[in-house]
Amino acid sequence: MGQVNNTQQEGFWRERRAAAVGAVSGLILIGAVGYLVGAIIGAVVGGILGGVVGLLVGNRITARVYDAKAAARWVRNVHDAVKGGIGHGIDRKVVALRRRARGAVREELEPLSLGDLRAARATGNVVRLHDGFDASRDIFAVYAREGAPDQRYRFQVELAHYRPGAEYGHLTLHLLLSFGEGGSAELPFGLSGAALARPWKLALKIENRHQSVIVDASGQELREKPEDICFSSTYNHVELRLDKKLLAERGWKAGEPIQLQVCTTGKDDAKVVAELSCGTDQLVREPRKLIDGLYRWEGKVIYYAVTDRFHDGDKIQHAGMNKADPERFHGGDWQGIIDKLDYLKSLEVDVIWISCPYLNDKDFFGKDGFHGYWPHDFFAPDPHFGDMAKLKELSDKCHERGLKLMLDVVVNHMGYNHPYASDPTKKDWFNREGNVRGLGQYHMERAALAGLPDLNQDNPEVAKHLIDAHKMWIQQGGVDAFRMDAIRHVPETFLRAFHQEMRKCREGYFAVGEAFWVEPNLVAGYQNRAVDSMFDFPLAYALRDVFAADASRSFKGRLKLAASFFMDNPNEAIREVLAPEGGSMYRLSALFAEDRLFDNPRKLATLVDNHDMIRFMSDTGGDLRQLEIALAFLLACRGIPAIYYGTEVGMAGGSGANRNDMEWGKNPELTERFRKMVRARRSSLALQLGSQEELGVRTTSYAFARMRPEEEVICVFNNASEERVIDVSRHESSRIPEGAELADLLSERRVRVIEGHLQVALPPKGYGYYQWREAVA
Repeated sequence: MGQVNNTQQEGFWRERRAAAVGAVSGLILIGAVGYLVGAIIGAVVGGILGGVVGLLVGNRITARVYDAKAAARWVRNVHDAVKGGIGHGIDRKVVALRRRARGAVREELEPLSLGDLRAARATGNVVRLHDGFDASRDIFAVYAREGAPDQRYRFQVELAHYRPGAEYGHLTLHLLLSFGEGGSAELPFGLSGAALARPWKLALKIENRHQSVIVDASGQELREKPEDICFSSTYNHVELRLDKKLLAERGWKAGEPIQLQVCTTGKDDAKVVAELSCGTDQLVREPRKLIDGLYRWEGKVIYYAVTDRFHDGDKIQHAGMNKADPERFHGGDWQGIIDKLDYLKSLEVDVIWISCPYLNDKDFFGKDGFHGYWPHDFFAPDPHFGDMAKLKELSDKCHERGLKLMLDVVVNHMGYNHPYASDPTKKDWFNREGNVRGLGQYHMERAALAGLPDLNQDNPEVAKHLIDAHKMWIQQGGVDAFRMDAIRHVPETFLRAFHQEMRKCREGYFAVGEAFWVEPNLVAGYQNRAVDSMFDFPLAYALRDVFAADASRSFKGRLKLAASFFMDNPNEAIREVLAPEGGSMYRLSALFAEDRLFDNPRKLATLVDNHDMIRFMSDTGGDLRQLEIALAFLLACRGIPAIYYGTEVGMAGGSGANRNDMEWGKNPELTERFRKMVRARRSSLALQLGSQEELGVRTTSYAFARMRPEEEVICVFNNASEERVIDVSRHESSRIPEGAELADLLSERRVRVIEGHLQVALPPKGYGYYQWREAVA
């Protein structure tokens, strides 16, 4: 029994040992297998989670870095404006103190004017450095005056626009003086990128009022300096005097002509970006005629005719046309614009802006791309408008009448139904960030606007497609300029490349961009770094607040009006609800102070309404006087007025109804007054090209001067509901003499300068343009 028990016990323990070993082995095996399976699953799950998290974090970091770079550009532009303004202000005070110490009355030299003009050139073709000061380096004209034997020789260089403080980091001016025989045949100061006009005897390099140098033909720096250097924001020029002894010591004789070569460069680069040569004996017998013959976009007037809603010329009933439906084609075409060119010419406008020409999406959820912003084929004209031959005919007939043709264009997106949007081989043609959300620049540029397929312009194929298509419209259609839609949603690098390519196709090509934003520095950034001009929406909404406020409309009334178009245009609806009941002229004063941010504020396209805003008349409650004074202000102030079709006849309309068919013949008296305003602007160099200087502002009145050396126009506005006598003081740099009589360009009224002041009586919602011109010898 004992033997059996021992054997049983040994068997029992053998079984337990085997079980234990098996269990441990099983656990190890199962653990190993489990570990491997878990590792694989964990790796897959971890990889997926890591990829998602990495994508989200990486994308977010990319977006934040992109936004930070955009913010840095915004800050840099403010910095340049503040730095330049401080330097310019200090210089003016120092010069004023010095001149007063010498018994001089004026802070600056008396400017040279048309009688001293020696040469002028078209502006706008300067080599751009995209730093916000290109216009400050763009030479427009050169003036010179020898004067009496005991006087200094005076030279003056007029710039397209002198942005205050440009000389502190952005502008260097060079003058090469040639006379007699001999001289240096090499460009001085390491200059490059320009051909030497002729050997020079003296060369001047002007950094700013305090830093300048003169070298002779041997390269020797002289102890003498240019005198009374003046950078004038009032007259957009650099002026200086030179001791004639320096000329005489190098063989110059009194009365002998001097050949001038004037060049501008950036601060740290000696490559010439603009230059103009002339002789001091190069008398311009008809200087006004010379300047008028040089096309400058500053001060021109644009008229926007929405092609489909302007006039039906060919009378063809295209399939799907429905004039009763505001979202369908109505029949307007290029032939219709041709038929109305004489009317447009009678308005004395300079540029006709028409809708995007492309074949557009049709019947997208019951809507047509009649506006042109849903491109279905960038290379094909929409048959509702006409063919390429008809567009060329339109441009030719515009040119015959002295008009330029501007084409609306889209480079941000394609139409909803564009075939590329669903083409699997074109996936990398589009950004895939969903709809625009937030205000960050990354999503503004990489996300979709209203769900439209958003183009990836960083893709070279996309960039080429857009550039080739728009070159075709310039070359075959004969158009002169583009209005560029939604450029806040397009990278600046592409905008610059696009602009450079278009300039190769058309001499004098011009582009005005749309960034629907009311913060001036953001709008300024696009003019400074990408395109020629921008729509001045900050001013447009200030004009609305000041001149369109309907004091009789209650908050409830504004709410009701806003509700009528909230679904179509929520931004406009919100603005309408928050609009003040009566705006102050101080709003305009504050806004014009921000002009220091722009490369050239006189090139901004100004407006009171357009196709994305409710019409001005719908804001006023139907008061034509308010529209009239707003148009008078628009046509007096700096910029390029852009008139929306029908505004000249007082058309009304909320969102959607703001694109109604043209109402021909409505309010002819308003149209005639508008025509007179445009005519006054065209007759005056000051109203087109002059600087704008504020003379006085009150809650309901405003006065400013548009100033050039040979002409000044004082513009006065009474926004009150009763007659006012407005006292206006001359600008400190004004050349209007005491006792001078100024004539209103718009009426028979005249005012006289008495003790430096004008007393201007204006009716309710009244205005006047009071002109002084220098007597011509």
